[in-house]
Amino acid sequence: MKLLKDRENLEHYITYKSKDCFDESALEVYVVTDNQLIRVFESSEQSDCYHCVYDHVNSSVVDVLNPSIVRKFIEETHEKYYEKFSTEFGNVMMGFFTDEPQYFRWDTAYTPMLVTAFKEEYGEDVLDGLASLFIEHEGAYEFRFKYWRLMNKLFINSFIKQIYDWCEEHNCKITGHAVEESALFAQMWCCAGIMPFYEYEHIPGMDWLGREIQSELAPRQVSSVAQQLGKKQVLTETFACTGWDATPKELKRIAEWQYVNGINLMCQHLFPYSIRGQRKRDYPLHFSKHNPWYDELKYFNDYFTRLGYLLTESTEVVKVGIIHPMHSAYLTFNRQKDKESVQVLEDSFIELIESFGAYNIGHHYIDESLLERHGSVRENQLIMGQCAYDYIVIPKLQSLDHTTVALLKQYLEQGGKLYLVDEQPSYIDGKKANLDFLVSNVTWEELINTDIVLRETNTAVRSTYRKSDFGTFLFAVNLSEKEAYTVHYEVKAKGMKQLNLETVRFEGVYFEAGDCGIVVPLTLDPGQSVLLYVDDLASPMPKEKGNTILQQLDTNFNVVSEVRNQLTIDYVSLSYDNITYDESMPIMAVSYRLLSERQNRTIYLKYEFEVKELSNLLIIEAEDQHYKNVWLNGQEIALSQKGILDKSFICCDIVSLVKVGKNEVVFEIEYYQDPMVYHLHLDEGDDTESLMNCLSYDTDIECIYLHGNFGVEALDGYEICMREKGEVVDVKEEANREECHLSILTTGRFTLVKQKKHVDISRLVQEGFLFFAGELLLEKHFEVKELETYAKLTLEGRFAFAEIILNGKKVKNLLFDKEANLSDYLIQGENILRIRLKNGNRNLLGPFHCANAYEPLGVGPETFHMYGTWDGSKSPMYRDSYSFVFFGVNYIKITIY
Repeated sequence: MKLLKDRENLEHYITYKSKDCFDESALEVYVVTDNQLIRVFESSEQSDCYHCVYDHVNSSVVDVLNPSIVRKFIEETHEKYYEKFSTEFGNVMMGFFTDEPQYFRWDTAYTPMLVTAFKEEYGEDVLDGLASLFIEHEGAYEFRFKYWRLMNKLFINSFIKQIYDWCEEHNCKITGHAVEESALFAQMWCCAGIMPFYEYEHIPGMDWLGREIQSELAPRQVSSVAQQLGKKQVLTETFACTGWDATPKELKRIAEWQYVNGINLMCQHLFPYSIRGQRKRDYPLHFSKHNPWYDELKYFNDYFTRLGYLLTESTEVVKVGIIHPMHSAYLTFNRQKDKESVQVLEDSFIELIESFGAYNIGHHYIDESLLERHGSVRENQLIMGQCAYDYIVIPKLQSLDHTTVALLKQYLEQGGKLYLVDEQPSYIDGKKANLDFLVSNVTWEELINTDIVLRETNTAVRSTYRKSDFGTFLFAVNLSEKEAYTVHYEVKAKGMKQLNLETVRFEGVYFEAGDCGIVVPLTLDPGQSVLLYVDDLASPMPKEKGNTILQQLDTNFNVVSEVRNQLTIDYVSLSYDNITYDESMPIMAVSYRLLSERQNRTIYLKYEFEVKELSNLLIIEAEDQHYKNVWLNGQEIALSQKGILDKSFICCDIVSLVKVGKNEVVFEIEYYQDPMVYHLHLDEGDDTESLMNCLSYDTDIECIYLHGNFGVEALDGYEICMREKGEVVDVKEEANREECHLSILTTGRFTLVKQKKHVDISRLVQEGFLFFAGELLLEKHFEVKELETYAKLTLEGRFAFAEIILNGKKVKNLLFDKEANLSDYLIQGENILRIRLKNGNRNLLGPFHCANAYEPLGVGPETFHMYGTWDGSKSPMYRDSYSFVFFGVNYIKITIY
């Protein structure tokens, strides 16, 4: 924030307008004559079209392309830490995490540093060509190449290299990630190519947001550089924006998509000390004690620690290097056209790399800037740092760097093997050139590693084949969210065995003899993975026998003990005198109204709830909103006890004051916000995400919560819909069992009732647990008439965690899968099954009211607060009805072999 006070530190960007007259206010003005761009300094009778470029500054970000400004940043941050903790550097204080550094990504990036740097780099005046970034003319490609190549170089050298060098000098490390790594056009927004950034991180890293996965591009970019430059650990900051309902099984799939593509170290988003105020909406999921399945997090982390260790201490078998087409994006990128300007290049590259993944061809990307620094040719191999490639692939692209061209000539002269996906590139450094010497001399089939061949090449199964001091292994994962696949790996080996990463034990695996070794058939459920070691002494496991007995259990269970249930109250009435109250409104609409009124004063908030049947435990919990007084049904109450959901919250027992019918809770609050809060929300300005992320509210207008041994009933009933499609469905139908991606809708008229002791666990939400977040212990008795050697339990539904207990003995924790081996626990006759179920915070903390999705798969603060869109109690982003997510088990079967 300190650096923003000096205008000289602010980030620049440029915009473009075509005008019919010369504009003296522009940074530069140009005309096009005979398809040539000419910079002009005054109006001319010969011109009726002037291409005007304007220089702007943004007050919320600084110019990271200026080394002196970055140095000021280091002095205000890194140096301050070193002054206080220098003795801890390199031991307790291992290093720094950088989060989303970028040049200005909201428009066409620019820096005054270019005036000098362009002259030094190319001997040219950058101001002669700025309009080339916006219009087409002869020579535009060459200027764009030079411009973006230099912007990338300035970004790397000014920011990350300077910080890396400082860390090297101060016995610490730098890790973290840049921003928008997952697409070429997005990299043009922020850095003009992310791969050179990784050279100057001790632990290079990436970021992944939300529950969806995409192509391999982001993880394989960073892992390629790490392997080429000898950096063992490769980090991901992951799981932000997934939402409170994301299950460990879903998170595993997201993580393993990254791990199979070279990531090996996890930084989870987020571990907040508190969820007070907006913190609960800070791009959840959160991994602190606020998460109901926090106690199972060690199990989750142990799994990925083991997998990460194996990947870190091994080397991927890679013979293919693919030239990364980032520099070809320089030629056509136009920020005004954005993605469209590089769409053909982007789409063809994504199609290519996904084919490499589908065929299980080990490959790295080769960045041309890094190749210039670390590339060479040795005999018939292209060397990139510590990696040597037998095959080089040139994707569909327009241009190559002159340094790349020189290495490729040398490579081919020494017998190198080249595969061209399309025609030869036709530009060098953005200039038209003849590259006819680039001719394919190998076929696609020759790129395949014959040591391990994947027969099926049209599935979502991805794998990495690796060698280490502790053996050669295959890690394969089914990345599909819904489809199971059976695949066959042909391996040049005599045997394989499976390492179970949950139990850390080797297990047998079925394989059969093949033409050149063995064939390993694998059936992988959605999100399932397997790690197989080559072991020539291993014997194949027998094929699984067919089912002999299938026993389906109904979903009626007993609740073993009373459950502390919850109700979230997210509507409130506002008053300024405690006499006249407005209509009940969404809590965030009231919050935004108070911000918009820009007035610090006393306010009154009235929350209401209905009770149909009284319970003997009822606690109210609220956030400390600078309240002066609180009344329940006219009686003053004192919220003096430490909170349940968060230690900063406050609560008290209200069971003696609650009545059947409508109950009212009134808070008298001294509402206050710092002037900066009002300024950022209300004043016209150029504030970006960077500055808004620094915002802290003085008074948070928030929901209140009830806790107790009650049930919650929706008076207007329920409707069950598919999460994505919105169509009404039957939860019992076969197609809807797996994962239960369902939403339960209701109008929002809730009342408290007696808590049920007998429930149908296929409809736990409707059984009184609408807002529930926590743990349920459930029990069922069932008969088994005959036993065989093997038995397993299958649970289908949606939950974060399930502990299976049979006849008083713990069987298994289900965190990643849906099956438990009952062979040692099942008895003939009566059996007692207990299931300890846990869910997440989604049905307690929302979002409940998104207009465009019953359950958004990517969430952020705006998903909840919707600031800037409210008109009274209405917002186009807001839906009055409530949506909850399915929680429970809708299908239980026991299979006996």
